[in-house]
Amino acid sequence: MDRRRLHSLQIVLRRTCEEKMIHLLILVACTVGVVHSRSTSGSSTDPFALPDGMLIGAGVSAFQTEGAWNVSGKAESAADHVLHLGRLSSMGFGDPHGHDVAANSYYRYKEDIAMAKELKLSMYRFSISWPRVLPDTNAANPNREGVQYYHDLIDEILRNNMTPLATLYHFDHPQILEDQFKGWQGEEMVAKFTEYARFVFNQYAGKVKLWVTVNEPNVYCIYFPNLYKVSGIYSDSDV
Repeated sequence: MDRRRLHSLQIVLRRTCEEKMIHLLILVACTVGVVHSRSTSGSSTDPFALPDGMLIGAGVSAFQTEGAWNVSGKAESAADHVLHLGRLSSMGFGDPHGHDVAANSYYRYKEDIAMAKELKLSMYRFSISWPRVLPDTNAANPNREGVQYYHDLIDEILRNNMTPLATLYHFDHPQILEDQFKGWQGEEMVAKFTEYARFVFNQYAGKVKLWVTVNEPNVYCIYFPNLYKVSGIYSDSDV
């Protein structure tokens, strides 16, 4: 692994370690609860038995790992835009272009999936970049390269005998929706998200059976509006 990719992966891991620890604690708590339930119900003779069909995996997100922020027809996302302004050093974003390449997974996703397989994971979670598949938000005018990328990604996950879990939205709606009505601040976002979700389901639901709608909605309600405020995009009345 070259130094640049290792450094990018270290940045991703450092920024998300707290989030992943919380997820791990939730997983442990849920597992303990299931084990306790099974052991007390008498359905298993092993008090530490895990439920049949339990999936253990890892997750990535388009914005945090793909890179390729403006290639192959992808439009600028709201997250791209706020970071590129370069006004968030006080919040830990010293490099406004650190995510432009990130872990370079857009080009190296097969290596990522191979590593997941080597870890003997049974599930691989990823997110779909809204501005990569619908750069102008119009479902009648998709970006064919972006759409095909996720088909290739899903096929590779399945080829490696893992279950794909897709996240519809992980912080990266198209910037043009911010320009038009401030994204999630506007009621128009409901119709646009419905259009996007319907398009994505029609494309990938035949291969993907497990879905997450919005990643950490509480973070988007609290943390991201503050980013926009610090960057001078939002006013006090917006948050």
